[in-house]
Amino acid sequence: MDEPINKFRINSSLCPYVFKFDVVSSTNLIAKAFLNYEKPGFIILANTQTTGLGQYGRRWESPRNGLWFTSVFQPTINHEFIGIFPILTSIAVENTLKSLGLDLFLKWPNDILINKTFKKIGGILVESSLTQNIINYILLGIGINANNHIDQFSSALRDGISSILEELKREVNVLDLLREIMYKIEFYIDLLQVKGVDPILENWKKSNNILGKQVSAHIANQEIIGEALDITRHGELVLKTSNSKKVKISTGSISIISL
Repeated sequence: MDEPINKFRINSSLCPYVFKFDVVSSTNLIAKAFLNYEKPGFIILANTQTTGLGQYGRRWESPRNGLWFTSVFQPTINHEFIGIFPILTSIAVENTLKSLGLDLFLKWPNDILINKTFKKIGGILVESSLTQNIINYILLGIGINANNHIDQFSSALRDGISSILEELKREVNVLDLLREIMYKIEFYIDLLQVKGVDPILENWKKSNNILGKQVSAHIANQEIIGEALDITRHGELVLKTSNSKKVKISTGSISIISL
């Protein structure tokens, strides 16, 4: 494995150590390898990924000047809360980017979009490990198109993505962005520990999100069309189909049909 080009500390109770690489295959894969000799409580940060991971094993393009990192930690929470982490993390990322002046839309379960155009600006990949209902670790892979020009991405993606630079016409400090996202994640985990899942769901529902939209959910070889009605306490999306049947979806690819 390549050695990191830098190791430094940040003010984070969850992940105080950051291992920064220049080029990696995937920060998630490197993070898992580090777990062989590092305890949870660290971040893998890279200038670029050659085979970054998105949802369902899709490739996540990660050119230079973006923010590409994976945080690994072991929270002292009930294992039943694991399903809410994509929601919790999306709120943390949204809060951080919103403070920069961006108007965002949260698409269940893990996409951060620009509200007016629905162009993707970021994404989240959550993985976890449990042993007999004990959380061994939670792994949060977060990718933000930060100081990126659209022509850094493949032509197939350009019409559907944006970046902080493209939207705000200015660059941001990606390390400050990392620190603020981790601060927000810690804030919401503390809230989860003290008050449970309800405040997390309430915060998510106050945001511009997929609820109330007509969507198409693709699960394996099945398509389910309906109104995105609600989010359960386990982070499942509830769809109301044309025959008024309510369907809970824990995973799947979602497309917005109408606003």
